[in-house]
Amino acid sequence: MTNIEARKRARKDIRQSLTDAGLVEGITLTDAQLAEETRTCYWHGVVRNEKAKAKDNYLTYYIPTSDVVSRADNQAFLREVAIAIDVFSKRSFDSENNIKLLEDLENQFIKDGYELEFADEFFESETSLFHYPITIFKIY
Repeated sequence: MTNIEARKRARKDIRQSLTDAGLVEGITLTDAQLAEETRTCYWHGVVRNEKAKAKDNYLTYYIPTSDVVSRADNQAFLREVAIAIDVFSKRSFDSENNIKLLEDLENQFIKDGYELEFADEFFESETSLFHYPITIFKIY
């Protein structure tokens, strides 16, 4: 599988997984809808704009790597795609709502066949947001 094809499939799959976990794609919302949306929104790429920061929680994702794990006839046959997920919140991830958000994400990712790596949360003083990094992996 080509690098581009693996990344296209991974982007489609992660959007579906995040939606199935109860999140909403922020780019699809108008400014008014975004202001009223109570579910956690997600965006591809690093979206650090004022609209995202106004939300209690939001999530961004991007694909840092798509490494070949198997070759056949000198061609890439399987690729492991890594998806970096950054969850941001105005509250610590020890809060009940954020624990539920992380559990919902983990359950959905496992159901959808991803391997997961969780890092520890940290507080970003420049944004005044708590940040919880997650990396998920899937073979395409």
